[in-house]
Amino acid sequence: MRKLVLSTCLAILPLFLVAQQNPTVAVVDFFLPSQNEIWKAHKPNRFQAYFGSSDYSKVRKIVNTVEGYAAEALVADKRFTVIERQQLNLVKGERELQKSEDFIDGYVVSQGQGIGADYILLGDFNPDEVSLILSIYSVADEKTVDKRIVDLKPVPNSTNSTRTQMIAAMQAMLFKIQPPKILLVRELDGNSRKMKAALISGGAKYGLREKQQLEVKISVMEEVDGQQLERLETIAELLIVKVEDDNFSQCEVVTGGDQLKNHLASGQKLYCYPKL
Repeated sequence: MRKLVLSTCLAILPLFLVAQQNPTVAVVDFFLPSQNEIWKAHKPNRFQAYFGSSDYSKVRKIVNTVEGYAAEALVADKRFTVIERQQLNLVKGERELQKSEDFIDGYVVSQGQGIGADYILLGDFNPDEVSLILSIYSVADEKTVDKRIVDLKPVPNSTNSTRTQMIAAMQAMLFKIQPPKILLVRELDGNSRKMKAALISGGAKYGLREKQQLEVKISVMEEVDGQQLERLETIAELLIVKVEDDNFSQCEVVTGGDQLKNHLASGQKLYCYPKL
């Protein structure tokens, strides 16, 4: 059966200590097609080349591992409450027969309504691309609000690991459904021309971590067909060097220090977002 699944770190989390007004998220067991279905369309040696094994259980282990990474990112963001796994129970057989978005928006969302979930997180393994499709659904709106693709093919000597990709994708999705107001507060180090270090108003509460890259954006109004539309323009990049507490982090300015200096001096609000 396809049911809510969370990693061990979720099992030991005191789930309901989070304030009740926090949006609730149900994490559904990530979907992996049957071995026959995968092998019918894809030669086993393709997986042998990527993972050193054509064993179906190895693929299942990889999918289970990335489930854990998704759970890790969700737990780290303290603005959300996680629904206990036993409260969601989806029939895998029905899911296999009806892979359409209509099925998800109907049957799965109705399950979410029954347990009081505001959002449902789903993951689907794509054998064609050897990737995972992450989708988050709004129960109230009955539609997908964001979708991300995480490449599961290992890249030798790459620092962009699967864990890093998963956490970044999850963070981007959570930031989209509940955008935080992370601002650059003040300069910590610099000279007369540019900023070299800065304090931002975001910390552990948002799941931010050391060595994480951020983009600094400003709001720019553009006139399009007679209408004024807001656009966020990236002006700098930061690297978190220390997460002080739930609310603040110290950052090194990687690029755009001169622009940060000028915009902050003019009173412009500088918004910080995780870099994907």
